[in-house]
Amino acid sequence: MVGDVTNTECRIIVETARTQGIPFDELLNGVFLANQQNVARIRRDKKNRLLVRGAVDEKWARNAGIGLTSVRAGYPPQAMWAKKPKTPRPNQGNWLVMPCYSDADDVKGLMANTYSTLVDILRQLSALGYVNIRIKPHPGMPDEKKYYEEILTYYGFDFPVYQGGAMADHLDWTDFVTGPAASGALLETLTAGRPYFALRPWP
Repeated sequence: MVGDVTNTECRIIVETARTQGIPFDELLNGVFLANQQNVARIRRDKKNRLLVRGAVDEKWARNAGIGLTSVRAGYPPQAMWAKKPKTPRPNQGNWLVMPCYSDADDVKGLMANTYSTLVDILRQLSALGYVNIRIKPHPGMPDEKKYYEEILTYYGFDFPVYQGGAMADHLDWTDFVTGPAASGALLETLTAGRPYFALRPWP
């Protein structure tokens, strides 16, 4: 089972499996906003399936799965959070800000918008009086921690940047989360009982 066949490392694994005749499943990662088809998900035999979370994923899979069999498997992190002791919100005005990014299905997306959108968000939160803010870039993206820190310094912000670390630890700390509408973190955040303000930058 792999988490995302469009990911380079996972793609290598599944293509190797295909050449060896080994069956595999893909557990969908993220929230899909477009029905863009990807050659990695084309049905080449009956040995690969999509593990979907529910009705919304099933609808998407019919349009973008290109003939793949989909199996409703639920959302694995939900079981993890169900076993985890409930952590009440700190009620300290803590914000976890996950920068938006130009996703593969956003053909008009510009990486530059990632940074300008982040600055806009931080300015708005600061104007509302929030001071406890963490920045968490996507862990699957290239290591941009230093670059984000330089941007924050340039615009006069003094907020920490965390690209690594378990999402659960950040969710325990935060009261609110804002981040990409297409991120799997949206589901994990709601499962953990925290509000998620979903964003998609221009265009």
